[in-house]
Amino acid sequence: MSGAAQDVRKALLKLAQTWPKDPLRPNLDFGEAIRRATEAEMPSASQAKSSLAELRKSLASLERIRSSESLREYPTPRNVLHPASTPTYYSQLVEAMGRVARGQSVAPSWAERVRRFFGSR
Repeated sequence: MSGAAQDVRKALLKLAQTWPKDPLRPNLDFGEAIRRATEAEMPSASQAKSSLAELRKSLASLERIRSSESLREYPTPRNVLHPASTPTYYSQLVEAMGRVARGQSVAPSWAERVRRFFGSR
């Protein structure tokens, strides 16, 4: 394997190792998927199946995703985050995800269930 391809392989494996874990889906590890794809695409003893340019492009794309560069470049519009039908939906979803990540219950209280039943959130 050429030196450049070896460098890309090492960079992909390092990126896979440092990919953040998802506390809401502990059984799904995107870093492990990157590692397996790298090993399948670039086994250490043989040539890469894709061109070096494609591998570099994949590495750059994954680094952009990990660093949230695309999110800063293309922010989500306010009307998407606060839809007219339920403006607090996503803030409630993020709050619930935070509770799950901390190991707290997300089951609605009796009062919340009554409010939902009668249509007032």
